[in-house]
Amino acid sequence: MDSPVVNKGASGLQIINGQHALEEKWAALHFGEVKTSTNKQQHIFDVQVYLDDLDPAAVRVELYADGMNGNAFTRQ
Repeated sequence: MDSPVVNKGASGLQIINGQHALEEKWAALHFGEVKTSTNKQQHIFDVQVYLDDLDPAAVRVELYADGMNGNAFTRQ
């Protein structure tokens, strides 16, 4: 098993590099067209997300909806 000392802080460096990339690209990140549809009891959302060359594998987009009638919020 590699220790943080053995890999010379590679995990920390990866986090810092990711943070710098996000700071550089933040102003250009935006959402585009939003399409919604309903299939039986399921709502389907199709949203264009522009990442300005950020690695899509390093980004997570979540949908948040307030609860109704005393129900809890939904986040997916």
